[in-house]
Amino acid sequence: MQKYGFQEGQGLGKHEQGLITALSVEKTSKRGGNIIVGDAKEKRESQDASKKSDSNPLTEKLKCPPKVVLLRNMVGVGKVDEDLEVETKEECEKYGKVWEMCDI
Repeated sequence: MQKYGFQEGQGLGKHEQGLITALSVEKTSKRGGNIIVGDAKEKRESQDASKKSDSNPLTEKLKCPPKVVLLRNMVGVGKVDEDLEVETKEECEKYGKVWEMCDI
């Protein structure tokens, strides 16, 4: 590539706007893979490391609960019983104070 004017650390193209690092392949299955730009590979590895450090993102979100929580499609048509509201309230109280329930 040097005979075409490539110098390490500089982008390709007339205005050096092209790729600086070489493309690489990340194997995803026996016969498949993803093409990754060098900088993106480093970002992905750092994101994977941060995901591993978060043990349970759901519990982190529930530490600061919103004032209103909308639960949809909990049961099918005709499957609603008298205990649904009580059971739902008990489950929600595991994560914080429940002020009011409204079944529609």
